[in-house]
Amino acid sequence: MRPIGQWAGRILLAMAAAVLLAVGIGPLTGAYRMATVLSGSMGPGMPVGSVAVLVPIDPAAVHVGDVITYQAPTPERQVVTHRVVEITEPGPHPVLRTKGDANAAPDPWSARLDGAPAWQRVAVIPYAGTVIRTLRSAPVHHATVHLVPALLLSAMLVSIWLPATKKPGRRPRLRRRASRRQAVAVVAVVILAAGGPAALAAFTRTTTASNSVGAAADWVAPSVTTTVIAKQTGYLAGAVKQGGSYYVYANVADSGNPASGVATVKTDESAITSGQTNVALTAGSYSVNGVNYGYRSALQTASSPLSGGKTYSITSTDALGYSSLQTGYTVTVDNTPPAAADIQTTNHAGGTVGTAEIGDTIIYTFSKQIDPQSILAGWTGASTNVIVHLEDGGCTLILCSADDFVVYNGGSQLTTLGIVSLADAGYTGGSLLGSAPDTIFGATGTTSTMVQSGATITITLGTRSGSGADNGGTTTMSWNSDTAPYDAAGNAASGNTKSETGAGDKEF
Repeated sequence: MRPIGQWAGRILLAMAAAVLLAVGIGPLTGAYRMATVLSGSMGPGMPVGSVAVLVPIDPAAVHVGDVITYQAPTPERQVVTHRVVEITEPGPHPVLRTKGDANAAPDPWSARLDGAPAWQRVAVIPYAGTVIRTLRSAPVHHATVHLVPALLLSAMLVSIWLPATKKPGRRPRLRRRASRRQAVAVVAVVILAAGGPAALAAFTRTTTASNSVGAAADWVAPSVTTTVIAKQTGYLAGAVKQGGSYYVYANVADSGNPASGVATVKTDESAITSGQTNVALTAGSYSVNGVNYGYRSALQTASSPLSGGKTYSITSTDALGYSSLQTGYTVTVDNTPPAAADIQTTNHAGGTVGTAEIGDTIIYTFSKQIDPQSILAGWTGASTNVIVHLEDGGCTLILCSADDFVVYNGGSQLTTLGIVSLADAGYTGGSLLGSAPDTIFGATGTTSTMVQSGATITITLGTRSGSGADNGGTTTMSWNSDTAPYDAAGNAASGNTKSETGAGDKEF
């Protein structure tokens, strides 16, 4: 029986040494960690009292479905081992949502893996955590560190110093060898008994992570969803002129569960206005180019001289101090004034060539897009009702002046569009002496309309009223444009006179 006892002791000693190596020394290498499970949030795969074995991985390598251990973004900073259910912001430090397998809903926070490495669960050892917690308890710790070594040392000394009972065939020196083996074994056990609890004390552990976890702080910085630079007045955005006044607009959103809220929004616009590296945007309700914005800077002035594309950036910060710098936003510095580029008329399908009728059009083309509000206050470029007059140039005996094409908004002439000379006196059917009444389109019946598309503004004639519109001759009409229109950057039009392209045809 004695050899069996010796082998049993050796096996137990080897097992104890292996546990000491795996539990106390292995984690110190950084190759893995162990964490006890104290709640049922990951049941049944990770029951209470089990131990999770964790290995380090690159945070960028974390995927949906992985079980990871991290500090929850709560004031308590509890350690949580939960499954990744969503990655809202990938990258080297991803932002993710997690959920306990046994929980009904995801954790009420988003967490950013700021540190490296991340820790991924690769194995679960059932019940090991219960044993570890028992060994870590104060009574067991004191017993194994103080009482057990003392008892083992006492037993070893007694076995060495007391005279051996002589048995037939046994020589005294064999007793001395046995005593040395006993001493080695006792010393090893003493080391294990004293060092084991200390090694177990280095264990990490999860705290309670149940459905009742409180809402955490917002770890996600705000982000700019849209931004634009626009001149001080007008509808169009995205351009400014040298020395012109402008605003920086932005919409900024903060995410989180709950979101802490946007605290500050600032822009670096030094490429547009020298020295302006930290300009604050103020919260409010603003609208430009048909888009509503929640933040706007104070009025700025573009530096001189400037031209071409310029970039600016925006830094947004939430109430917890998390900030995001977003770069690469652009604006065009344009110093070229627009000009009249072409004037054309078209005849509607089935209409009489040379006679102005309902459905015929006249098309104003500028060298670039004109801000619609510089043509008509409050106009966005969408189809709007207007009234069109063909005005008789008048005659003195056989000398007649050319008829004109003029656009009205209600009872007021849109002087911003200038006047188009049809270069022919036959469109209004005037007499040989004096002037005939205007031929009017859109005042009754079907209205005339005006719509913008890029650099063109198209007028479509409505129902005709007033005097007749006779057949005009073959002419080359001209457009006497005005200086009131301005472009997206605020450059005023040149006010030039432009003859139609493709001269020598009948209008309408």
